[in-house]
Amino acid sequence: MLSKSSLPIYILISLPFSTAQTITTRTTTASLAPNVQSLWGVCGGDGAPTVPWTRTICESGAWCSRGNDYLHQCLPISISPTATSTTPPTTIIVTTTPLITKTTTLTLQTKYGKCGGVSHVGPTSCQPPATCSVLNPYYWQCL
Repeated sequence: MLSKSSLPIYILISLPFSTAQTITTRTTTASLAPNVQSLWGVCGGDGAPTVPWTRTICESGAWCSRGNDYLHQCLPISISPTATSTTPPTTIIVTTTPLITKTTTLTLQTKYGKCGGVSHVGPTSCQPPATCSVLNPYYWQCL
């Protein structure tokens, strides 16, 4: 048995024919390029419906918010974050150093002089045509 509260209630409003109005609504949508997403639409991210996602550019008046790796969404420019930076621009300073030439006087050992060996202090090169020859670990001589 049905209770009174479970029965649907229908109300019929009847207007005279002369007062009835026809309301016509027209919806137009501009077609967007295949790579352009409409406002509030998905513009990328790991959660995009198809991979690879091609609608990565937002329509005019919107920007692609990359809030996280999963969802990128086209939001109105009016709610875009303001970019503020306290970091000064990077400046690269290039300095040039003049070429410094150092002239050293090389002292050459004479023929039959000592030119090397353990604890040797002094010239290690010989006057031509002599060359420094190793006689033993402690004595090298210009021959």
